[in-house]
Amino acid sequence: MTAQSSAAPGSSTDPGAAELALPRPPGLFRRWIDRHPRTVDVLIAFFTAGLPALLAPVLLATGDVSNAVIIGIGSALLFVATLFRRRFPFVLLLAATIIGQVPDPSMTIGMVSAWVALYSIAVFRSTRQAWIGFAIATVLWFAGFVLDWSPATASAALTGTDWIQILGLLFQSATAMLVPTLIGISVGGRRRY
Repeated sequence: MTAQSSAAPGSSTDPGAAELALPRPPGLFRRWIDRHPRTVDVLIAFFTAGLPALLAPVLLATGDVSNAVIIGIGSALLFVATLFRRRFPFVLLLAATIIGQVPDPSMTIGMVSAWVALYSIAVFRSTRQAWIGFAIATVLWFAGFVLDWSPATASAALTGTDWIQILGLLFQSATAMLVPTLIGISVGGRRRY
């Protein structure tokens, strides 16, 4: 007779006997965030769009009326779009990109809101849609950077003399949009799992 070399199921030598390690339950902060999604959205909207709106009265006091109006209207639109970021993250992305293309003060507000939108797309939609959002944001911000050049700089770049600068702007746009996309994909993947 031959001795059996296989171990009995459930024995300590059985490779399938290891217990399944379940994920740790979320901590206090994470549970609070999960229980109060609207409050979290209001806080994010306040810090990304509402707080910069406080700059508008300062600009009005200095006599810069056009930038004050741009900041006021842009902040209000981004505040509302951020409140609905879970259901319509692409609307926030497009609004942030358009508002961010207006010169000087609104660019920072638009960039921060674009980051929130990219994170939201990755978390509340799919990984595929996150990469689509990343591509849209990169192309639109790159185009905005190129259009921000003076006509002489733009024509020199388009004729091929400043192609290094064009590649640098493309790299800058892609890098700025990649970080929130990757963070959102990581968080969204864990939530979906």
